[in-house]
Amino acid sequence: MNLLKPTIHLIALLVIGFLLQSFLPWWIVVLAAGGLAWGLQLTPRQAFVASLLAGMLLWGGYAIYLDNGILSHRLGQMMGGLSSFWIFLLTALIGGLLAAMGGVTGSLGRNLRPATKA
Repeated sequence: MNLLKPTIHLIALLVIGFLLQSFLPWWIVVLAAGGLAWGLQLTPRQAFVASLLAGMLLWGGYAIYLDNGILSHRLGQMMGGLSSFWIFLLTALIGGLLAAMGGVTGSLGRNLRPATKA
């Protein structure tokens, strides 16, 4: 199994997602994952796994970076006394699933092109 394209997808999505999410809406990672999976011609499974990992690293890391302890603590209290760790894990999981769905959509979207006549 060739792991080069999924690895490129993961690294590129981390870099592009970090740059774009600095000034665009939260859902830009979904479009970036779909566009990269389409462009790199990943299989749906490769797109899902690579996008999931990249989305989790991106959103989890960004949440930890932005947090100063107050927000995650208060959010945890509102959610039944969860610790900051679980808040960060839930944030990473949501970001990962969003990116994974975008990646799979981009991968499957390649099949929607009409066949060219030879």
